[in-house]
Amino acid sequence: MKNILVFAVLFLSGIPAFGQSTSTAKVSLTTADGWKLAADWTPPVKGKAAVLLMHGLGSTRAEWGSLCSAIEKDGLGCLAIDMRGHGDSNMTPDRKDSPSRKIRWEEMPRDGWSAAALDVKAGVAFLAKKKVKKYILAGASVGANVCLLSISDKYARPVALLLLSPGEDFGGIDAFAPAGKIKVPLLVAASPADPGSYPAAVKIAQLAGAGFMSAPQGHGVNMFDGEANEKAGVLPAVAAWLEKLPLK
Repeated sequence: MKNILVFAVLFLSGIPAFGQSTSTAKVSLTTADGWKLAADWTPPVKGKAAVLLMHGLGSTRAEWGSLCSAIEKDGLGCLAIDMRGHGDSNMTPDRKDSPSRKIRWEEMPRDGWSAAALDVKAGVAFLAKKKVKKYILAGASVGANVCLLSISDKYARPVALLLLSPGEDFGGIDAFAPAGKIKVPLLVAASPADPGSYPAAVKIAQLAGAGFMSAPQGHGVNMFDGEANEKAGVLPAVAAWLEKLPLK
């Protein structure tokens, strides 16, 4: 069994207040199976990578705001997507059944999220059109499982991977099978106060021989919030990992 590299999450002082980038634009992506996805796009500075971000179940792309604000200061780009059934995303207007009505995530089978890997594929295609050659894939909760599946299905070939609170089979997506095949830098983060994710997250890190970060509390991006997490410096530690990746 490969060893887990456990990161001590230390408080990082002197981090400036997070601000919103003036270069962020709302864009639209179309998936191979007909979904129109809303996304926020902030391009990277020349020579830097972009981060393709997949949120958790019932959330929206807005949940990544604090992380994007942090890493954009170092020149990294962000493409944060509203996954199918969430936020401003919807099926295309040519749907035959009630084309004006949005399909919401609550109506979709909770164990049938494997098709969301096509959302990642659409994001990768967008980045290619923008001539972004290097990108990092990041996911929270079910979004983390979707990221693993998209790599397994060869829809995405990121230079690094960030998984916040992945589960053994969130959304009906097995996380263990693809974990052992990850060949790029990977950071897995979860809280021992989150029993639905923590044991699986630890195993994923073991299977991949990856770095593991333990947060005091929370699930997904909620590990960035709250007094205990702020005191532990979870958000700046994750941002620092992304910024210091030796990307080739």
